[in-house]
Amino acid sequence: MSLRVTCVVLSMGIVLSSASYAADQKPSLAEEISSKIVQQLSDRIPNARVKLPSLTGVAKQSPLSEIEKLTDVRFIEDKASGVAVAEVIGTTEGGREVRQVIQTPYEAWVEVPTAIQRIYPNTKLKTEDFKISKINVASGIAREYRGVMVGSEADLNKMESRQTILENQFVTRNAVQKQPDIRKGEMVKLELTSGDLSLVTQAIVQESGLVGDRIHVLTLKTKKEIVGKLRADHSIEVNL
Repeated sequence: MSLRVTCVVLSMGIVLSSASYAADQKPSLAEEISSKIVQQLSDRIPNARVKLPSLTGVAKQSPLSEIEKLTDVRFIEDKASGVAVAEVIGTTEGGREVRQVIQTPYEAWVEVPTAIQRIYPNTKLKTEDFKISKINVASGIAREYRGVMVGSEADLNKMESRQTILENQFVTRNAVQKQPDIRKGEMVKLELTSGDLSLVTQAIVQESGLVGDRIHVLTLKTKKEIVGKLRADHSIEVNL
């Protein structure tokens, strides 16, 4: 009988210890607020690793210290100085609503290719001409370009420069473009089709373009300018 009672007491002790451990693992108010702000900043800055300082001190200040249950964290503003502004909403143990606007500095790190050396316009890009750098886009000049930066996942081998890219400069979308499938001055096969009839001749490309584009060509024999569709085999199709 004594042994049975002892086992029951031990079992109850284990249950209580497990409950206490679970309670200890519950995120603190500061952690909950921080997590929500990080998530909302990450949604606004794709591919960025967002970091916040500890919000423990903020959460201990009144009226946030009175919050028993966090209801919501509403993002308000992302300042150019690298400061996030949000409204924290929660309820006290007695059910009273608490609202408080807080501000916290943050960092948002992205990985982008930066040039190892100066690259001039109309140059075919090569991966080895770049290094992957981590840049904080929360403030400064990097913030102004964070929506147009070329990410580290981009295949630079399929691109060419449109303008000069300086050494250690990150790459923006307007500074590069996809390498054209066909370039101005190239000789191409031109297929003219009208119903069941077709005529194949040669033409000179008058502008660079991609497969599927409608581009201008100049027929080799008649010197007549025609607009046709560039096909995957790099021939030009014209429906008359």
